[in-house]
Amino acid sequence: MKFAVVLLAVVLLAGCAADPPAAAPPPADTHGDFVLPADAYAFTLPETGRIDLARELLAGKCMRRLGYAFDPDQARQQIAAGNAHTVTDLGWYGNKRRYGVTDPAIAARYGYHLVNRNLGGTSPAPGFGALTPAMRTALTGTCTREAVTALSPDGVVGEADVVAALGSGSFRDALHDPAVTAAFARWSACMLESGHHYASPAVAGTDFDIDSPHITPAETAAASADVVCKQRTHVLDVWHGFEATDQNGQIARHRTAFAAARSGHDVEMRRVDAVLAAEL
Repeated sequence: MKFAVVLLAVVLLAGCAADPPAAAPPPADTHGDFVLPADAYAFTLPETGRIDLARELLAGKCMRRLGYAFDPDQARQQIAAGNAHTVTDLGWYGNKRRYGVTDPAIAARYGYHLVNRNLGGTSPAPGFGALTPAMRTALTGTCTREAVTALSPDGVVGEADVVAALGSGSFRDALHDPAVTAAFARWSACMLESGHHYASPAVAGTDFDIDSPHITPAETAAASADVVCKQRTHVLDVWHGFEATDQNGQIARHRTAFAAARSGHDVEMRRVDAVLAAEL
């Protein structure tokens, strides 16, 4: 789960430019995440946390100028804690639950629930206490706009549309690929052996309330069987393999668009780093 962005219809720009700039290699510990080609052009969840912090610090400075109290240290602590929880649950790139539950230990203990059920774990406005109506208006209007503009002059912060479309498109297309659907059928037959009726792993666990604080034995049993069947049928190799191949093909066909996305990512992160260095 990367930035919550509105996925607009994207016209991919074909081109024959040089290869897009190389991204930093994945860290040694990706927190059990799956890595896809799109991730080289996207924001990692730790980067998203830094963007959130920079935006909050800039907005907080604006709020102070308007006469409202803001605690930057509290904002740092809240955002850091929330981001740590998010990375634990969703991985370095946000793909850890892309294919459902895959870790047998997590399935046995938490079922289909996230480990950190209150994902993010921060208040809606880190660094502030309770917001009065006037404070909320100033924060969500004037000060947030000012912060976003400082980070991105065009007023758009986060993942490029072409990158978001790549990730959502390959996932959607995988659900209709014959090799993937055949793997789903094998997984479904495996699940049926233990009494669980799911057409595919994409819908596994949807009959449980993962927002409830209670995790039932039925849920952990289903999730554990889900993981076992994924391993037995190699469905993850097929599913992830399709997406990786599909994304690589799209990137190769639209090099100019992805080079621009990577460049935009790097420019935005330099602005974020400058804000954080100035506000420390």
